Amino acid sequence: MNKVLRNITPRNTASRRVRHRLIDHGPVFQIKDKGFPVCMNGVLSILIRSESDEWIGWLPLSEVDIDFVPIVVED
Repeated sequence: MNKVLRNITPRNTASRRVRHRLIDHGPVFQIKDKGFPVCMNGVLSILIRSESDEWIGWLPLSEVDIDFVPIVVED
């Protein structure tokens, strides 16, 4: 099965938390899920997994830019 990876970067208006998560664990991530999780106060968010250190977490979709040109990696 192939993994589709994306470059994800913080927007200029992103919170400090989002900026730091993306800098510390990115910029290449696999998008695992999207939704309105309670842990994000019901805000539309994406669940991402870092390719560099396997960190996983939710980030608000409104605070990130996603490069929609996929990076396909064969397992």
